[in-house]
Amino acid sequence: MSTAYLLIAHGSRDARSQRAFAGLAQRVTAALAQQCQAPVWVATACLETEPEPLHQQIMAVMAQGRERGFAQLKLLPLFLLPGVHVREDIPHEVELAQVMEDKSLPLTIAPYLGSHLGMTALLRRQFAIYPGAGRMLLAHGSRRLGGNQPVEAMAHRLDAIAAYWSVTPDLAQQLRRFVNHEQTHWLIQPYFLFTGGITEAIAQQLQTLQPEFSPVQFHLGKPLSDIPEFMPLLLDWILHQ
Repeated sequence: MSTAYLLIAHGSRDARSQRAFAGLAQRVTAALAQQCQAPVWVATACLETEPEPLHQQIMAVMAQGRERGFAQLKLLPLFLLPGVHVREDIPHEVELAQVMEDKSLPLTIAPYLGSHLGMTALLRRQFAIYPGAGRMLLAHGSRRLGGNQPVEAMAHRLDAIAAYWSVTPDLAQQLRRFVNHEQTHWLIQPYFLFTGGITEAIAQQLQTLQPEFSPVQFHLGKPLSDIPEFMPLLLDWILHQ
């Protein structure tokens, strides 16, 4: 069946993240057009930064999908962790859309992106760029009980230290706890999709902290969407739902 896709992101006020999200959708459209013989349409929606709530955005995509002749709609949560947005907010908004749209297009919700088994391998390859370096996986962090367990589990699989931007233990705390002169290099890998205000602030904080740890050198990894291997992972996630 011909399928329309809706990439759902958290959304950001930062223009760089907005451009990166739009560009990613265009790249996905072009890649799917090459692989699929049926017509392809990839739309985008944001949970928090659009004028309309998510369920209205979904309803608009349903209507356009029917007009374009698509037989089904797949919702693709572009989230790295199974937080409240993935577990509660998106399903709730989808339910509202299905109730309010009288000619609902059949739809399914894919598992969130971060659940893809290839994510660990992608991050492992990034850490391997600096053999023997200390490893730190830096995520946004959650205040919800158990909300950071997936990050801890991912870091464990990668032989890395977990740190968080918005909660403790944060970047500075973990560096002061674990960095020593036995490892002269550390790679801090952001567990974020797009470049934006937070990744910029991380870079600035590392620059500020660097003299405290000399001669150890810190290296900041790229956000996931800037890694060349990310697109094959993303396409595999989309096509195998």
